[in-house]
Amino acid sequence: MMAAVTTNIVNGIPFPVLVDQAKYDALRDFPLRSDDFFLVTHIKSGTTWLQQISKLVKIKGEKTFIKDEDKHIFETCPWFEVIGKEAAMSVPSPRLFKTHLPYHMIPGGDPASSVAKFIYVARNPKDVAVSLYHHSRLLTHCEFDGDWDCFFELFMEGKCEMGSWFDHVSDWWKHRDAENILFLSMRT
Repeated sequence: MMAAVTTNIVNGIPFPVLVDQAKYDALRDFPLRSDDFFLVTHIKSGTTWLQQISKLVKIKGEKTFIKDEDKHIFETCPWFEVIGKEAAMSVPSPRLFKTHLPYHMIPGGDPASSVAKFIYVARNPKDVAVSLYHHSRLLTHCEFDGDWDCFFELFMEGKCEMGSWFDHVSDWWKHRDAENILFLSMRT
C-alpha cells in the first residue's frame, strides 16, 4: 500500500487536519471588510515570511509602535480557516489573515470583486514539494512515513495538504491583474 498524507477533504480538496468541512462551511458567509488583508499561499510557499513582512509594514518597521510586539506572528496574523469564524470576527481592524484557501473558496464569492485585499505568493513547485515533504514527515498530524518518490507522486497528483499546487497557483494567477490582488513570486 502506498503511503499517504493524512488530511481532511473539504470541498474535494485535501486540507490539513486542523480544518474540516464544518469549519470551512461556517466561514463561507464571513463578512469581508475593505480593510481586510489576506496573505494567500499554497502551503509551504513563504507564508510565514510574508506574515513577518506584512507585520513590519503594518507597524512601519517600528517595534515600539505596536502593543502586541511580543506576540507570536500567528497571533497578529492568524490562519483564517483554522481559527474559525467566531475568532476571525473578533480580530480588530485592520484585519490581517493568512490563508491557504484556493481562489474559489474565499468567502464572499469572487475575490477579484471583493472589498478585501489579497497578497498572493507563489513559490517554485520544486521547492514547495521538498519543503512539504519534510513538513509531512516531521509533523505527526500528517502521518506520512513514505519516501521521496512516494511523496512526489502524491504531490503531483494533488493528494497532499491543499491539493494541487498547479491548480492553486493558476487560479490566482488568472486574476493577477485585479486591483485588489497583488501576485508575487518567491525565489529560494
